[in-house]
Amino acid sequence: QQAKQRFGARRVLVYDWDVHHGNGIQNMFYEDPEVLYISVHRGGLQTSFFYPGTGTADRVGDGAGRGFTVNVPLEAADSGDGVYALAMERIVMPVAEAFGPDLVLVSAGFDAALGDPLGGMSVSPAMFGRMTRDMMAIAPDGKLLLALEGGYNVEVTAECVAECVKALLGDPAPPPPGGDGGVSKWEQGAISHAEMTLEKVADIQREFWPTVRRGNWQRTNP
Repeated sequence: QQAKQRFGARRVLVYDWDVHHGNGIQNMFYEDPEVLYISVHRGGLQTSFFYPGTGTADRVGDGAGRGFTVNVPLEAADSGDGVYALAMERIVMPVAEAFGPDLVLVSAGFDAALGDPLGGMSVSPAMFGRMTRDMMAIAPDGKLLLALEGGYNVEVTAECVAECVKALLGDPAPPPPGGDGGVSKWEQGAISHAEMTLEKVADIQREFWPTVRRGNWQRTNP
């Protein structure tokens, strides 16, 4: 609200990657077409099982704000980089680019990180850096703010913050991890589950954002 009222921002994107759904942000802007709220969080597609019990995919905004709330609930524990990369490419980036924000705010909680004792997810510090670079790519003239939120392992949170700061400073993205490039059966299961979830989210959001379709958006930035 301060950005809109004091600094003239007209189209504000709030991207929330905290493992918990941001019910307060959603409620504040639920009827506001000038604020696009996108949340990727742990929870159920139709009934949330994870605190705070909100953020189901059918919550899309109301009134003039209908279509400006995008919830991407991830049900599988240990969802990691592969799942978040899919969410970015299938939902987050197509919607954000179509919206065309003049200011990007990130609710930067790191409790979805691997090693966090509360989130139960497996996102690497490098993936948080990658998502930061994605947000930088759509933030005009560097108008991007990351606000530190959750994170319950100090060392892990510090590593994640460091990767985000490196991205903001323009450091190159780290190379992909070495090895044979394979994924564990557990991770593959999370990815397969996410595929189904993202298709259902896309079905809901396509009414408002026609660009949300399988394979229609490809990464162009590093």
